[in-house]
Amino acid sequence: MSSNTTTAGEGGPGFGLGFGPGFEPGSAPDLDTSTLSTNVIVAWSIMMSFAAVTVGLRFYTRRLIIHVLGIEDWLILAAMILAVGACVGFIRQTFSALGHHIWTVAPEAMTKWGMEQWYSFLFYTMSLACTKMSILFLYLRIMPFGLIRIANQVVMAIVMICNIWVFVGFFVNCIPLAKTWDPSVAGSCLPMLSVTLGNSILHVITDFAIFVLPIPILVKLKINYKKKVGLVLVFSLGLFVCLVSMIRLISLTRLDYSDVTYTVSTIAYWGAVEVNLAIICACLTTLKPLLVHLFPRALGTTDVTPYTLGSSMRPKAGAVNVQRTTVVQAEEGSFTRLDDESVKSTNALSPAATYEMESHAKYAATYTVHVAAPSKAHEKLGLS
Repeated sequence: MSSNTTTAGEGGPGFGLGFGPGFEPGSAPDLDTSTLSTNVIVAWSIMMSFAAVTVGLRFYTRRLIIHVLGIEDWLILAAMILAVGACVGFIRQTFSALGHHIWTVAPEAMTKWGMEQWYSFLFYTMSLACTKMSILFLYLRIMPFGLIRIANQVVMAIVMICNIWVFVGFFVNCIPLAKTWDPSVAGSCLPMLSVTLGNSILHVITDFAIFVLPIPILVKLKINYKKKVGLVLVFSLGLFVCLVSMIRLISLTRLDYSDVTYTVSTIAYWGAVEVNLAIICACLTTLKPLLVHLFPRALGTTDVTPYTLGSSMRPKAGAVNVQRTTVVQAEEGSFTRLDDESVKSTNALSPAATYEMESHAKYAATYTVHVAAPSKAHEKLGLS
């Protein structure tokens, strides 16, 4: 074996994936020379395009239609930028080794591939982290009090700690760092395959925790059949993201390390789906105001659907009425969206403190919390 060869799990090309006993790079030119590199490029390009469009529509909706931008929006923008970095990295890998049989890859290309894979996974991991934090900050809007809010804060802290741990690990798992992609460099590495599997397990656990968090709220929603169908569809899409994380983890454990540059393409496919679909899910339900704006006759209604909070989430004192409110005004056969003051005048509660309640794109729709005139109970709850 050449000096560039390392067993699976040691430092070296492939960000710790390595390639075990079998063929050396460029050692068997008479064997299969097919490639999956084009598939990787197509997968990342298509998923990235969909994600970019949904982020653009989200910012158009939030900035120009409802005139509200929060920290969750900026986090999803950061996630998109980092995902673009990951996309560029994975596409660059296809020009060095990714998708090619290892016996067709020049030995010197393995070090280049290892470096490209390192920064691709760095961008990839941080993009997922920003998406998760965006979702959790959005949850804070719809969980203003009670145990469910505390649970959200606990999950948020866990996600932050896990991702700080993973981020630091990218730079200290091999010392010096260059040994991560170049085994000829003197130094030492942690068992990188074990580290990678551990990080993937953390991602799966936090994915499911975020998915489960809003369920106590969702089961109490009183909405019509059409909205329930839409809710189930969006919720199912969120579940699919969790399943993709699991599939990617399982695929990682079943790689053929004797031809890792070719078989790791499966990880690249699922990675493209996971990181971009997570962004898409985080944006979907924020687009409802845009749809109402474009199709007011079909989606603009004056119906009000109440939502009663459970005892564990309900304030002990003070009147809180949670409603979904879409208000339009019929005028000579057309529909005009009322301004904020007009909307307030249609509510019996005045003055009102308004909280925008948007569920994460994986889970629900947009709600507004109307709180009656400030009281001591409201002040304690932080609602006034």
